[in-house]
Order: sequence, then C-alpha cells, then structure tokens
Amino acid sequence: MLRQFAAIWLWESTAKIVRQRAIARHTNKCVNPQRLPKLFIDVSIIAANDAGTGIQRVVRSLLLQLIASPPSGFEIKLVRATRNEPYRYTNDYLESLTSVKTPYAKSDEIDASRGDVFLGLDLTSRIAPRRHIDFLRWRVRGVRCAFVVYDLLPILHPEWFTQRSQRSFRHWLRLLAVHADTLFCISNSVAKEVRHLMLDRFDLDENELPVEWFHLGAD
Repeated sequence: MLRQFAAIWLWESTAKIVRQRAIARHTNKCVNPQRLPKLFIDVSIIAANDAGTGIQRVVRSLLLQLIASPPSGFEIKLVRATRNEPYRYTNDYLESLTSVKTPYAKSDEIDASRGDVFLGLDLTSRIAPRRHIDFLRWRVRGVRCAFVVYDLLPILHPEWFTQRSQRSFRHWLRLLAVHADTLFCISNSVAKEVRHLMLDRFDLDENELPVEWFHLGAD
C-alpha cells in the first residue's frame, strides 16, 4: 500500500516536470517539409468491440467526419493498442469504414515525427496508461497529443463504478496531465470540472494545459 501511494504521489508531483522536459526536447526539432503530417486517431476500444451507443457512438460519428473532411494539411491514420501491445495502424478497421485499401500493413507500428498529432478520441482508460512508453517516444520526436474527455464521473461519483474502473480512470488522468497538449471536453460544464481537477490535483492551469469544449451535435 505504501509503495502504491508513493508511486501515485510521484506521478502527480512530477507531472509538470515531465511535461516541461518533453516540450523542451522537441522544441528545436525540425519538420520534414516533404512529409505530410499525420493525425493519429485512437480507436482502440471501438475497433475491438463497437457497442453502438454512448461514447462509441460519438467516436464513430466524429471519426467518419474526420475521414470525410480531414483537417487541412493532415493525413488521417487510425491506430489502436492493447495493454500489452504498442500502438499500431489499424487499417482493417479503416477499411471496414471506408472500403478503401491502405498501403500500410496491419501490424505496422506508428512512424511518428514532429508535426504529427495524436488524438485520443476513444476512451482508453485501461489501455493508454499501459502505453506510457509509446507517448514518451512520441513526445521526444515532437508529436503533440490531444485527448477528448467525456466526463469525470468515476471521480465525481465513484460509487457508480468498480474499484478497477476508478483506478484505471485515475491512471488515465495522470497520463493526460503528463502528455496532453490540449484537452477537448463534450460540454462547457465538463470543461469547468476538468480545469478544476487539473489545477487542484496536478497544479496545471490553462496556460500549461488548455481545456476546450465543443457541442456534441446530432446525426
């Protein structure tokens, strides 16, 4: 128990230091002008099992729009990981959505470099914290990371969740505190809660970790 507490304290107390070092490492790296930056979209959960509702309904809808109208200057790449396997391209899932063949093999690991962006669109609270080394490698290479936060219910109402779910969600929040460049919330109220949590728990204000929000819309 003491070792676990010490590990948690170390995570939370060093979040700023790790973030600052990661930013400093990639600030002076150059972008390859001949390479189109990639937008890596995490679909780890929905690619394995699409429940068809809730968060995954939002993930699928936003994903289809991003594929149809990618941000200017970016190439869309869907990626997935497991707790034991690193992030890789998931071209089979992309092909199931678009019926378009891709040149990358299913097992290819991500070839990330400065100018690329990782978007944690799927809620991967049990996977992403186990892939901490992946994010460290990307940060060193100059990859920016953004995550979508749907709610803080495991923190605000722990009685609704199992202890395992609570623990995984806390680990996921620590990962965000260390590696996220921006957080996107699905409502203004969630954004306010996230800003308060990041400041209270990790001493990160909006100048260090911007927290934005957007309307979910409708089909």
